[in-house]
Amino acid sequence: MQRVLDYSALEAGLAFLPFTAGIIIGAGLSQRLVPKFGAREVPLAECPWPSSACCSSCVCSRTGPT
Repeated sequence: MQRVLDYSALEAGLAFLPFTAGIIIGAGLSQRLVPKFGAREVPLAECPWPSSACCSSCVCSRTGPT
């Protein structure tokens, strides 16, 4: 990100914070949901979240600094 988008080290690090927060929140949620619903249903319910994060990353990178 630093070379391609000309981000500083701090900007590149901050750009990954939403992904980090999503991993932390998802891990906490799945830890509580697996005993209730089972290990097969929980990943299927959480599938839309990573794909939406990927799409928002693509949109944000295109509208960033030029």
